[in-house]
Amino acid sequence: MKRLVISLLLLLGSALSAHEFWLEPQNFHLKKGESLTLKFLVGDDFTGENWKGSRGSVEKLQLYYNEIRDDLVQLLPDSTGGDSLKLQFFDEGTAVIGYQSTNKFINLDAAKFLDYLKEDGLTNAIAYREVHHEIDSSGREKYLRCAKTIFQVGNKMDNSFREVYGFPTEFIPLSNPYVLKKGEILRIKVLVNGDPTAGLLVKTWHRVNGKTEKSELHSDGEGIISIPVTRVGKWMLSNVRMDRIESDSDAEWQSYWATLTWGY
Repeated sequence: MKRLVISLLLLLGSALSAHEFWLEPQNFHLKKGESLTLKFLVGDDFTGENWKGSRGSVEKLQLYYNEIRDDLVQLLPDSTGGDSLKLQFFDEGTAVIGYQSTNKFINLDAAKFLDYLKEDGLTNAIAYREVHHEIDSSGREKYLRCAKTIFQVGNKMDNSFREVYGFPTEFIPLSNPYVLKKGEILRIKVLVNGDPTAGLLVKTWHRVNGKTEKSELHSDGEGIISIPVTRVGKWMLSNVRMDRIESDSDAEWQSYWATLTWGY
C-alpha cells in the first residue's frame, strides 16, 4: 500500500556554526493528504537557519508511521546540500522522524571550548581538564547529533511517539503529546545508550508568537522529566553529553547532542 509520496526540495542554506540542530515541520498538525515540509535547522534560541548537509552527513534518517518504518536517507542528495524534505501522508496517525548524523570533528581553542562547556553544563569535562592541567589546551572533539520530531496527521492517535531509534541519547514521551490537555503533565524519559538515566541536564525551549521561553530541568531518579502541557506554540528539548576518550589519536572528547520537537 502506498502510504506516502515524498519528493526532495533542493534548497541550499548557508553553513552555520551554532548550538542546537533540530527537525521542524512547517506544521505539526496535518489534515489527511496534506503536504508537509520538514526543515533541518541549526541555530540558537529555537530560531535557525537552513542546514546545508548531504547524504554523506547522515547516518540515519527514518520515518515511523502507522507501524511502518521507512528509510529516508536515499532521498538526500549525494553531494549537493539540501535542507528540507517534502512529504505527503494519506493515512491518519501519529508520525515520528528520527535523524542521526555521522561523527564529525572540531578543534576549538581553549577559551571557546571552556565557554562551550560552561554554557552546556558539562562540568565533568571542565573538572577533568582542570585536574589534568588541560584548561589552557585546545578542545579536540568528535560530535554526533541526533534529532527527533513528532507530528500528527488527522485525528487518529497511536503509540508511534514511543518508538525507540537506539540513538546514543534519546527522548521518549510516555504519553502522546497530542492527546494531553492544557495543564496536564507530559512525562518524557531520557535514555542514554538505551537506559533511563538520572541527573541529566535537559534544556526546554517553548516558542510562542515569535518569543522563546527557555528553562533547564534535570532527569529524576527514573530518568524522567516533566513538562506542563500548553497546547500552544512549539517545543524543543535538548541535551548534550561529553565523554572522555583515550584511544583516539585525533580527539580527546566525544559529544552527543540530542533534540526532540513537537508543537500545537
